[in-house]
Parts: sequence; C-alpha cells; structure tokens
Amino acid sequence: MEEYKRINESIEDLSKGDIEKKKRSYLFPVICILVGFIIIFLGIYKSNDVGYEQTTYLAIFSGLFLIGWGIVRIYINADYYIVKSLNREIKPVKIYIDPNDKDAALALFKAGKLDSIISKSISKSSPLILELWRVDGHQLLYSQLLYRANSKLKPISNPLVKKEAKIK
Repeated sequence: MEEYKRINESIEDLSKGDIEKKKRSYLFPVICILVGFIIIFLGIYKSNDVGYEQTTYLAIFSGLFLIGWGIVRIYINADYYIVKSLNREIKPVKIYIDPNDKDAALALFKAGKLDSIISKSISKSSPLILELWRVDGHQLLYSQLLYRANSKLKPISNPLVKKEAKIK
C-alpha cells in the first residue's frame, strides 16, 4: 500500500512558501491562570469573615475553573497556519463520509469532484474523513481523504491543491 503524507506534514512543499506556521500567544491563558490564583487566595482570605462561606466556595470553584481553562488553552491549538498573501488563518474542517462509499469517494476525489463527495457526508462520526483546509470558511486551499484505523488518521490520497475553488 502506498504511503501518503498528511497536509500539515507537506504544507511547505504544497504552498511553495505562501503558508507560514505560527504559534498562538500564551498571554491570555497565563493571565487566566494568574487571575484564578488571585480569586482563590481572596476567597480563602475572606473565608475567615462571618457570612462569606458560600462566597468562598464559589471563589475557589471559579478560580480552579480559570486555572484549568488556562492550562487547557495553552496545550490546545498552539500552532496554526496563515496564508501570507491574504494574512488570514487557515481552518481545517473534517467532513465524515459513509465508509461504504470509500471507493467511490476516492474516485471522485482523484477527479477533483469535492462537491459530490460532500453530498455523501453523514452527520455522525465515520472512519472515512474528507479534510478541507479553508480560508474564511469558503476559499478552499487543500483537501485530502483520510481513513481512521487503530485510532490513527491515515491518508489514503495525496493532498489536492485548489487555490481558487469554492465549497458550499
């Protein structure tokens, strides 16, 4: 079986330097973590005052939530890609396809008929996935068919490059 690279692994070759990988700022998550600690300490400080027992529990819960959210935000979506010429972020979208249509979807993909593949989409999770990398939600840049096997997404086609295509 032929081995294919995923879009994010071969983005530099596909874009010929027009796409740049960037890292998100950690400022907002760090501020949330700090504010969470401050809220917890103020809640504990006020716990000695009469009548502030419920407020203390709420403050501790809110502070822990902010700390947890800040930590999760640091680790999720740390990297993203932008198109230099447009100065816009690329957003990957996954469309689940009925796995019974795998051969037909692969043939349509190789022919470049992505709208026909999208019409076969299903709402629930499926092992057959059409991954679309778009700008502004409409302008398609790259697409690829993936298949989930053993909890890993494996490409079953080469990335398709369409600079001017519009997908509904």
